Amino acid sequence: MLGVIGGVGPVATIEFYRLLVAEVQARTGAWPDLLVHSQPMPMRLVHAVLAGSAGAVDSAGNVDGAGNVDGAGNVDGAGNDAGIDAEVDALLVTALDTLERAGCDLVAMPCNTFHRHLRPLLAGRNLKLIDMVNETIDAAAARGLRRLVLLATGTSVDHEAYAAARLRGIEILRPADQSHVVALVERCVGTSGSTHRDPLDLAAAVSSAELAVAGADADGVLLGCTDLTVLRDGLARVTPVVDSLTCLVAACADALTDTAPPRA
Repeated sequence: MLGVIGGVGPVATIEFYRLLVAEVQARTGAWPDLLVHSQPMPMRLVHAVLAGSAGAVDSAGNVDGAGNVDGAGNVDGAGNDAGIDAEVDALLVTALDTLERAGCDLVAMPCNTFHRHLRPLLAGRNLKLIDMVNETIDAAAARGLRRLVLLATGTSVDHEAYAAARLRGIEILRPADQSHVVALVERCVGTSGSTHRDPLDLAAAVSSAELAVAGADADGVLLGCTDLTVLRDGLARVTPVVDSLTCLVAACADALTDTAPPRA
């Protein structure tokens, strides 16, 4: 059974579930066997992870952009985020324990940022990870894309979540202004007081994403934050898009149905 660590964030988890059910049903006529554990995350932690070293949060969860957080533990401009790392690890251990007790043997997490935490936590567990980052790199390589602008959380950019792409001959480019991307992610996550469900907001968000990648000498865009999947179709009208959430859905459907399409 597939166990899904959800809640990071909730909207992305809902979209992942919707797409996976539709994909498995299209392949087999049946619905998938899976369990979603929605792991609650403190909003203070969410803000810090979104910003990375592009900003910081105080105890109320406010991003200040200065790169320093209060002494409760957390991110500074030098990337000293051990307090946050320990907190994330503890939350993911809780989620893994829940899924393992429930009898899951596969695990997926529709969150790019926390994959670097998840991999070492699986040691000694009877859980096989369907690795979204690796699947996304595979998809980009299969399409022959060699230079991609990464739109992702500040933490994903700081820790080079897609560094392994270099081994496949793919160069990952940073946007000119990462703080602009962080603001875009916050809008899509729903932590900025707006909602991407409004069509006008969605159109504005797509325009913001286009500005973030404008001028880059790139083959396309890598949506390395699953909450940005909502921008996929709009961006795809102007540039090739590799969407990490879509790649994870395909890989999970492959694992659940044994009907993986042939690779080029």
